[in-house]
Amino acid sequence: MTRTSPPNSTAANPTTVLTQQTDTAQHLARSALAIAETLGHQPSMYHSPVIRAVFARVRQLAHLATDAADHLIDAVDILNDTRAGLPSSWATTSWPS
Repeated sequence: MTRTSPPNSTAANPTTVLTQQTDTAQHLARSALAIAETLGHQPSMYHSPVIRAVFARVRQLAHLATDAADHLIDAVDILNDTRAGLPSSWATTSWPS
């Protein structure tokens, strides 16, 4: 099955889509860090095991979103290099097995 664009529409440029997703991932990372900072500035909040777990998950979310944004930026670079016919710096990268 082949995906086609609806009549009279323009197909989105993959690098544009990836850049938009990068912006979203970066926003998610900033938001997660803001949540952690806000929670950390609550002097009367008891840091129960549940609250500490929330802190850990929110910080983890920020790190994962940052990593996702970095990978999306790398994907845009690879696409741009490929379109320009340039060798990508990723051609010599060995991927984990």
